Amino acid sequence: MAAALPVMAAVDDVEEAPDAVVPRKRARRGITVGDMDRMQRDMVQLASWRTVLPQMQAKISALEEELTVARASVTGLNALQAAVKQEEFVLGKALQGSLRSRLLEKARACPPVRRSVGHKPKTTMVVEVEAVLRAVVQFVAMTEVACSHYRKQALSVRTVKLPDRASMYHAMGMNPSMVEAVQSRVFKRQDGSKTTRILMEHCTTEEGKIVYVVSRGVETATVASRQSEEYDPRRKCFVNPLVKSSVAVTELPDDLLVSSGALTWKESRSSKWQLEDLGDLVSGKVSVVVPISVVQGDGGDVTALLL
Repeated sequence: MAAALPVMAAVDDVEEAPDAVVPRKRARRGITVGDMDRMQRDMVQLASWRTVLPQMQAKISALEEELTVARASVTGLNALQAAVKQEEFVLGKALQGSLRSRLLEKARACPPVRRSVGHKPKTTMVVEVEAVLRAVVQFVAMTEVACSHYRKQALSVRTVKLPDRASMYHAMGMNPSMVEAVQSRVFKRQDGSKTTRILMEHCTTEEGKIVYVVSRGVETATVASRQSEEYDPRRKCFVNPLVKSSVAVTELPDDLLVSSGALTWKESRSSKWQLEDLGDLVSGKVSVVVPISVVQGDGGDVTALLL
């Protein structure tokens, strides 16, 4: 019994202690009709945002791309403006380089085969590139060539005469190695025959004689011709040699009175469809007519006239 007394005392102590504070649970608040309406409106708003969000992301991406392109354009424009300030004839030099490259390219192409004896070979080679008028104006000022201006069928035309090879080489800014590459070239065909193209003006008279223009002066010109155009197929050369002579320019055959060499810029017809005046930025085509001679064989005697 003695051992049970402390236990009982402890129980009594518990019973006599004041009541402990027990936390009460919060009563759940009921969901009202207004809460349901508000939740419904929020769900509709979220659904609309979910639809608009991809469109907004696409617009943001497009704006970022436009900003990148605009920055690049401004940078490129600034670089171009700086280049223009440093290079006075930047468009003129670009035109000159394009014409020179095109001439070198065409000079490497083999002349077409003559289909018949009566078929005359071409007397000119034409080089063409697209260019705006400002490039032509700068080209003329840069090369200091004489240029004439007129209108044909309401289109602007600029013409520069190139009376001889030297004037053409100067206009195109060609160095000696380039001149050597284009002024004469021998082509070997598949049948073993050879054809030579030479940058030399010529014409065929009514009698069938070929007259080559070696050089031109103000009043006289140096020409070369043969007594006959008889060709020896066994020896692969002409029977008669070329003989040079000096004649008055007025005595040249009609086809040689005026050199066919010229540079011409003609305004593009599409420029008339523009809604605004483009000024010297109007587009057009530059054509350079280069006199040539195409002869059988290696053309050694004609090529020698170049020296």
